[in-house]
Order: sequence, then structure tokens, then C-alpha cells
Amino acid sequence: MNCALPLVAPEKSQAADFAPGAAQLPAALSHSGHKTLSAPLVVVRERWSHMSSVSGFDPLFAELESAFPGRVRNLFIPSIPHSSNPLVRIYRRMRDRRHEQLRALAPFPSCTMAHEKAAAALLHHLQADSRALGILSVAESQLGGHLISAPADIKKRLIICLHQPPSQLRLFWKDFSVLRDVGAIVCLGGNLVDHVREHTDVPVWHLKHGVNLDFFRPQEGAASSGPPRLISVGHWLRDFEVLQKAFGIIRAARPDVELDCVLPTDRRNSDAIMKLARDPQVRWHAGISAEALRDLYARATLMFMPLADCVANNGIVEALSSGLPVVTSRIGAIQEYVPTNCGTLCIPDDPADHARAVLHWLEQLRRHECQPGSRAFAEQHLDWAQIARQFASLADHMAAHATCPA
Repeated sequence: MNCALPLVAPEKSQAADFAPGAAQLPAALSHSGHKTLSAPLVVVRERWSHMSSVSGFDPLFAELESAFPGRVRNLFIPSIPHSSNPLVRIYRRMRDRRHEQLRALAPFPSCTMAHEKAAAALLHHLQADSRALGILSVAESQLGGHLISAPADIKKRLIICLHQPPSQLRLFWKDFSVLRDVGAIVCLGGNLVDHVREHTDVPVWHLKHGVNLDFFRPQEGAASSGPPRLISVGHWLRDFEVLQKAFGIIRAARPDVELDCVLPTDRRNSDAIMKLARDPQVRWHAGISAEALRDLYARATLMFMPLADCVANNGIVEALSSGLPVVTSRIGAIQEYVPTNCGTLCIPDDPADHARAVLHWLEQLRRHECQPGSRAFAEQHLDWAQIARQFASLADHMAAHATCPA
């Protein structure tokens, strides 16, 4: 897609929550007709080895790049190749000493040397172009000493995206005062918005986590005519103990039910996962292509994925886009992503409640008594193109006013 998208504000029902206490976009954005971004964006982007280019949060920035050609510069987190040459290794240690000192200032433990190097490159771009805005796509990892120590006039041009739920920030975030001078903070769920606003006066943007609607879509005739198939995807903040116990209850009532677990092999190290693996009707997948993952969604009957906590969840938005009903835990901000016609939110830590919900959906689907509204919800609320326009409108307003209105 190479055409420039019009920079228009979404309808009120889809609007981003812009400033503390705001329910919709500021009036200044309501009739925007811009076709280009007024300020160039320099984006620190990050992908994980277990995710393809069509999954996760990174497609938002690919959409921005496509929608506004020439206005988005990407800084991908660099890989640091191993070298057996002792002189090279000594040189790197000397060169990186300053990076290491700055990394120690990072407020979250996932910041690495590679993140600090990307931050140094971002600083260089922001110093060279006083109009540019800097975007941290995953601030928990990317906000380190380089940016914390930057001058206030640089920091006010930073938009940082936070992903982890309040529980993780309470456990690991060192100091919220480091956010004091940044321009804006993006959060993907109301629970995180509320938590961040308790700790800082920086403007907070409440945006949805989107999904690639063109790639993850229902496939006509792909659903298996055999036994019902459940699917669980990913490992972070999944509640595998509830999954294992609930699946045992489900199998006792419906011995034919199968479960596909998409889980990296290095994350299969809990007692609950070991017990789940004793069941021969659980299939395990790791290192699969995006196309293979899409096929698993297409063959599934529903997503069954209990959660320990969350803001948004990548697997859930992909399942919704694929047309699946979702049974998960009523926790975090997940109610913003799974309305009642798209699935069931269950009592956290309660395997029996989760199992009842799965069995109820299987029976309704068997009798053709319901048609989940998952795909329609995804099309209306989770389109990356729409979310990119919201993000661009907000960034444009921030550039025009130096900081967002409180």
C-alpha cells in the first residue's frame, strides 16, 4: 500500500482517549484534512523471534510508514554479532562502557545494550532535526539512560508506548519521575491508562492494539469437520495452571476435544505445562510461520486462553480477526477487546468457570445457536489503518503544540 491516507479523526465511539480525563479527541483534531504528517517520526522498532512481521505491535509503524511515505524513519534494535577476535572484544568493551553506565539508569530491567545503542541513534536524529518526534515502540525496554538523561527540549518530543500491566510496573518499574518531561505516553488499555495517570501528569493516549485484518481472516471451508479444536497462543502472562486444570474438566465432559498450544520450546518449563503434555490430545507448536499460525486459527473452533494479567493481548486480537469466539479470564483490560458477543470472560484463577464457558460455547456452536461477532468487532475497532490515523492525528497535534493539552 503506497497511497497516503487522509489524516482524519475517528468517530467518537472509536476515538483515542487523549488527555487526562478526556473522553474524545480535542476539537482541534476533529476536522483534520492533512494528508502528510507535519513532523517526521523517528521510530525505535522491535520484533521478537517468536513473532512474525504481521504479529504484535510493530505493524502499527509499518502502517504509518506506508500511509505517510517519507515521513517515518525506522531504527530497529541492532543485533550485536559475536566476535572471537580479542582486539575487537576489547574495543567493544571500551566503546560500550558509557552505554553500560547509562543502561543502569533504565527504569525497567529489560533494557539492554542494544536498546541503549538504538536510543543513542534516536537522540542523534532528534538533535539534528528539531521538528522530529521520537517514538519508543516498547518503552519498557527502550527507555534507558540515554533518553532519561536527555535535555528537556528533546524529551518533550518523545512519545513512549507502554505495554505491561500495572502488576508488572509495580513489581519492576523503578521510578515514574523519569517520565516527567516526555511529550506523551501511549497505553493500550484502560487499566494501564489509570495506573500511569496516578503516577505522572504527562498526557496519556489510550489506543487499541490492532491486528492485520487482511492476513488474519476467516478462511472459508478451513474449519475442521472433526472434533472441536481449541487454540492457545503464546506464553507471556498466560495462566497455564488454569488451562491445564480446565482442559481436564473439558475432556471429562467432551473426550473428543483437542487443543493446539503454540508455545516456544524454551517456555515449556512449568509443572502445569508438563501435566498438560501428558494428554495426547494436546498438540504442541513452536517456530511456525505466520501462514501456519493463520491455518491453526482457521481450523480452530474457539480460542481458549486463560490469563494471569494483561493490557492487550496479541493472540486474542488475531483470534478475533480470524472469526473465533474467545474464552479467557476477566482480568486487566481484556474486557475492552472481548465484548459479550465475541466470547466469555471468566473468573480469574477458576478452572471450573473457564471449563463451563468453553463447554457452553461448544454446545452453542454445535447447535448453530450463535454466530460470534468477533470478525465484525475486529473490523470496526482493531484495524491497524484506522489506529495509525489516530496515532498520526495525535502526533500531528503534539508537534503543533509542542506538548499535548492537559
